[in-house]
Amino acid sequence: MFILHLCLPITQIINFITPLSVLDHIGPSTTVQPIFPMSTVNRSTISRRRPPCVTGQVATSAGYLVPDQIRKRFADGWSTHVPLTFLTDTYCAYKNGSSSALQDVLSIEESGRILTTAKPLSSEGEHDLTFDEWHQAWKRLLPLIGEFLPDEYDQWSAHFNTILEKENRAQMWPLWLSYDIEVRRRATQFGIDPSVHHLNIWNDLETNYIEQRVEDRLHKKLNLQSSLSRPASSSPRYQPFRRNDHSHQDRFRSTNGESSGFRSDSRPSRCLFCGNRSHLSRNCISPTLINGRPLLLPRSSGSEPCRDKNGKTYCFGWNGISGRCTFGSSCGREHACTLCGNRSHNTQSCTVIN
Repeated sequence: MFILHLCLPITQIINFITPLSVLDHIGPSTTVQPIFPMSTVNRSTISRRRPPCVTGQVATSAGYLVPDQIRKRFADGWSTHVPLTFLTDTYCAYKNGSSSALQDVLSIEESGRILTTAKPLSSEGEHDLTFDEWHQAWKRLLPLIGEFLPDEYDQWSAHFNTILEKENRAQMWPLWLSYDIEVRRRATQFGIDPSVHHLNIWNDLETNYIEQRVEDRLHKKLNLQSSLSRPASSSPRYQPFRRNDHSHQDRFRSTNGESSGFRSDSRPSRCLFCGNRSHLSRNCISPTLINGRPLLLPRSSGSEPCRDKNGKTYCFGWNGISGRCTFGSSCGREHACTLCGNRSHNTQSCTVIN
């Protein structure tokens, strides 16, 4: 069998594979009779793939339509991840309905049979969605779930409303967006319930989020300190007098030091599992603490959250370099050091393992 990829209209493909001897016997006025006349077909047994016609219902804006290729993925069972970038206003605009990113790939077998293969959807840009774009996409995603997967609608609606109503959603939007993406991605492969909070997914994402924020702040601090240490003559701007005090540096330290929840030094954060500063928590494979003692909180290899020998889970936000819990008083995790279990300090301030 050979596969020939074509980017031709379907009529041209049919002409290409149809023998000329057959076409010669089909005149322009030839009428092809249906194999099953509609009078003999039970109309009630026809599978309806679109909403029923409602008498008097007026169409809304025709400028925003969910592409047929996206609807087909839900009609087929939503077995692959559908990035929300394909459900935003920008993408669903009428002019983008025939986007090449969604066009199926046609191929022809040696026998002349035409095969249609769905093109994989790119996830590029999904982690960069704004809240407005995310909200636009979910307003189209929920009706698709309700139409093609009605048994799962309530769970997904609860998942959407949980994120929508979180008090810290605006402050920690990149983290909540990543959590939503990961839950939707895993739901296409495992039978997880999206209406419950998946603590193991959240802990991993929260650790990455905190480390990224710290890294960004350190880079910003180093860049600012570098600019402040330049000689006055290196600046192209005219300076009538030279500042000889350090009030600007003091103000920087007051807004980026302990008062804001971040350490004033530039040391890397400690691993939440072993206490080492040479690697990130998500990359930890150490079987013991850095002092050789057994781990208080071993990493979880499955979908369950990390627990100590007593079954307790620990707040990674409180133990991170910022020392901030993202759930506040509603947090159900231990606000205690993940290295020694002490409640008087977090992981970053632990002296027991030194």
